[in-house]
Amino acid sequence: MVDSKLSRHEARQYAEGIISTSREPLVVLDHDLKVISASRSFYKVFKVNPEKTEGRLFFDLGNKYWDIPELRQMLETLLPQKTSLEHYEVEQKIADIGRRTMLLNAREIQRKPGKERLILLAIADITERKRITEAIENERKYLSAVIENIGAAIVISDVEGRINRFNEMARLLHGLPEKPVPSDQWARHYDLYQRDGITPLPKEEIPLFRALQGERVRNAEIVIAPKHSHPYFLVCNGQALTDETGRIYGAIVAMHDITERKQAEEALRESEQRFQTLLENLSGGIFVHDLDGMFLFVNEAACRHTGYCREELLQMHVKDIEPASVERGARLFWLSIETGQSISFDSMHIRKDGSAYDTEIHLNAINLDGSPAILRIAFDISARKQAEKKQEKLQAQLNRTQKMESIGRLAGGVAHDFNNMLSIINGYAELTIDMIDPEDPLYGNIREIYNAGKRSEEIVRQLLTYARKQTANPVQLDLKDTIPNMLKILQCLIGENIKLIWHSGNNLWPIKMDPSQLDQIMTNLAVNARDAISDVGKMVIETKNIFIDEDYCRQYFYFVPGEYVMLAVSDTGCGMEKEVQDNLFEPFFTTKAFGKGTGLGLATVYGIVKQNNGFINVYSEPGVGTTFKIYLPRCRESGLSPEKRLVVQIPEGSETVLLVEDEPAILQMGKSMLENLGYTVLVAGNPNDALAIAEEDDGEIDLLITDVVMPEMNGRDLASKISAGIPRLKTLFMSGYTEDVIAHHGVLDEGVYFIQKPFSIQDLAAKVREAIDQH
Repeated sequence: MVDSKLSRHEARQYAEGIISTSREPLVVLDHDLKVISASRSFYKVFKVNPEKTEGRLFFDLGNKYWDIPELRQMLETLLPQKTSLEHYEVEQKIADIGRRTMLLNAREIQRKPGKERLILLAIADITERKRITEAIENERKYLSAVIENIGAAIVISDVEGRINRFNEMARLLHGLPEKPVPSDQWARHYDLYQRDGITPLPKEEIPLFRALQGERVRNAEIVIAPKHSHPYFLVCNGQALTDETGRIYGAIVAMHDITERKQAEEALRESEQRFQTLLENLSGGIFVHDLDGMFLFVNEAACRHTGYCREELLQMHVKDIEPASVERGARLFWLSIETGQSISFDSMHIRKDGSAYDTEIHLNAINLDGSPAILRIAFDISARKQAEKKQEKLQAQLNRTQKMESIGRLAGGVAHDFNNMLSIINGYAELTIDMIDPEDPLYGNIREIYNAGKRSEEIVRQLLTYARKQTANPVQLDLKDTIPNMLKILQCLIGENIKLIWHSGNNLWPIKMDPSQLDQIMTNLAVNARDAISDVGKMVIETKNIFIDEDYCRQYFYFVPGEYVMLAVSDTGCGMEKEVQDNLFEPFFTTKAFGKGTGLGLATVYGIVKQNNGFINVYSEPGVGTTFKIYLPRCRESGLSPEKRLVVQIPEGSETVLLVEDEPAILQMGKSMLENLGYTVLVAGNPNDALAIAEEDDGEIDLLITDVVMPEMNGRDLASKISAGIPRLKTLFMSGYTEDVIAHHGVLDEGVYFIQKPFSIQDLAAKVREAIDQH
């Protein structure tokens, strides 16, 4: 039997030795659960009076902390049976204090055998600590929820770059395992990063490793190219993780998958590129300008048509290229808004070089970046307009030809019937003259009737010739022999004040026609030349072989390609207006004073030429003179087989040629011929345009080819002005008149070359080279 007092005293001393230095709330209990001793912190924390503690039951300490049924049960039943108790939590709502959480740890104090059993009980109020822990846990759960649901792939690494956390989106995006991966495994992932979809991205440029270096990564775009799928694009934001001292202990990177956006941007870029390509390749010029008329956008065709570059046009006003459109454009713009429809009209645009071209305009009201604007689509219709003019010209030629044919048929019919009547009139007049005495007063009257009838027979003969019903006896003729035999008579016919000049072509081909018809042609043309020259002048007769090609026939539909002998008769007379030329070959049409002519001379020439399957053209300008060109088919009835045309090597070149011609169709034909020969061709439809082109060309023009007679300025003056700025310039004149007529007007100086219209590409090629190569 152990002495209890001694044992308790010994136990207290023992306990005090154990807990005296403890800073935790400790209490020592005996096997009856009476307090033997307690630490100072126990008294302080639980507000217990030390004097009233020793020897009392733990539950009788009078502290409300112990008023916990679960604690009482544990101490009464559980503790006596156990030698230790680890981290036992009890929770109870305590009056005036609230809900508290207590953490109990108990163990038996080991003593010598036979000694009283002692229990060391540590009691801690962990309410605040648990609250903080729970708060931290809640914060962790909150952050985890945020990371998992933020809509971005999140990766967190330690300072070595080892991934210790990532969300589900990052795992799926990068194909990571479900658990964090060691650094060596992660190293196999960053080689997927690429700079441009092809080149691997160096490790130091990867956002995660940039953040570990202390860089704040903002909106860095990278490309990931996994082997198992298509490349995808990421935009990354990240930064280093630091402690309170600023030491980096890791990094966090948020990545957004922008592949769809990139694909959409690429699709938009490709769509814009296709649209841009479409705009740039449209044949029509696209002009967009604001309501004030300043250009906002133009396409390549607009630059090509106007001659301005894009930068120049975007600094210009619509009136700079279309002066007449400013007021009309604004009016039509509002009309387009009101009707919601496109407005179309024809206009005229001005190129950079000052030349004008026809355009077809389509006007639409549009909204450009929230502001009203005008969309102007302009088509260059110069070629169409020229074609229309050409068609009108050909139609006029057709109408004149049809009219001439109709008049011819009418004249032939009238002449035939009238000829029958004249036979009767002249027959009876002649019989009556033979029956009447010359002294009879009626004799003179009958004689005048007879003379008038004879003169009418000549008119009928001419009408029949015009109608191609006059009987003809064609034979083979060589004009180089036939024409000289007529010169003396022709000189007498035209008078001494007019110099008659004859030029025969070399190796002239034979023709086939009635010699009397040739007499009629030459006589009528000589009379016409004589009447056109009021004082002194020249009449030039010229013949040459010529081949009429299809290009020339496109200008004159009634021509037929083939080999012809050209007979040209020119005078230096007063010339004719175009209106006169349009009616020149009609029977009884004349510009002479009443009683000075019948108007049948040129009609007779026309009829003879047509009867012999030839063609006739007239070139004339008031004050310049007139040239009639007659083309008679080459005769091949010599018994020899038709020789093949000699294939001649056509000389070509690469020089720059300025071509000036006021007839659009001839201008275009000449341009095409010269370009086919390899030349760089600048074209001008009038002398003023030619001067502007020559001024801008900085002396690069090698040859000027110009028509002699033009409305604003003749070719001689034009050549003189251009040569002043380009002294080395060579000149080649062209005209429908003969060279002698042109020379008479002082156009041709020594060393200046001339080509007569119409000309073939062979003739043009030879003349151009001859002019350029002159020394």
